[in-house]
Amino acid sequence: VTFNTFDLEDGYDFLTIYDGVGTAGTSFGTFTGTTIPGPFTSTDISGSLTFVFTSDVSVNDIGWDATITCSPPPLPASPIIISQYIETNSGSTPKGIELWNVSGVSIDFSVYPLTILQGTNGVTPSLVVTVNTGVIAPNEVLVIGTSDVGAYLTTNGLASVLYQSYTFTFNGDDALIVMIDGDTSDVFGEPGVDPGISWSGNGVNTANQNISLKAGILTGNVNGWSDPSIRFNNIGVGTVLTNIGIPPVLCSLASSTSTDTQVSCDSLSWI
Repeated sequence: VTFNTFDLEDGYDFLTIYDGVGTAGTSFGTFTGTTIPGPFTSTDISGSLTFVFTSDVSVNDIGWDATITCSPPPLPASPIIISQYIETNSGSTPKGIELWNVSGVSIDFSVYPLTILQGTNGVTPSLVVTVNTGVIAPNEVLVIGTSDVGAYLTTNGLASVLYQSYTFTFNGDDALIVMIDGDTSDVFGEPGVDPGISWSGNGVNTANQNISLKAGILTGNVNGWSDPSIRFNNIGVGTVLTNIGIPPVLCSLASSTSTDTQVSCDSLSWI
């Protein structure tokens, strides 16, 4: 909001502006008199500002005139992360990635385009995929991959999952960068580094495997990593497409007076 004119009875009439919906958000300040305040931009996920006008019973000045400009609300940091990665152990397919919306809000790719950059053999990553249509709901996934990955989704009752066909050429030593509207949301591997054959650690390998995000990880890693086992578990060899297209299971807690019991987390029950 940008104020064009502002004239309130000085010391008696007041305008308070809050960041967000209602008065629980941060106050930008309380204003009176003729000094033009602002401009103000919401940083709340709703994109909203709240005006509270307080007046006494006498003397009416002219008030204010303001221009309000609306734009899409900001997304939280790292709104979409890689939740599964498949690199074939036979031939050139299947290859693909599953992207999980952890933002808590729906993301319209026509407003916030998603791009994937690939860095082959340690070279500077360059654009390989753009997604600029479709809407992904909170906690849902988008799958990008070779045509056999798309066929798997259809065959296994997952045809409703967002899917974009792309013939990835990555191997286990190629880094990936996930970007939303030009901002880095997650990094796979180490951009600018050629690890040789792959990045590996504790039985988890970026070559010839189907690997999925560990339970409890809800944020992206924008700096990259050299050990995939800090974020991923090995599901199987790279021709096994198990779990692709199925969003990770969020852990839930059941409280008692003596302990907290984790009742479900990626099909595991823990005490």
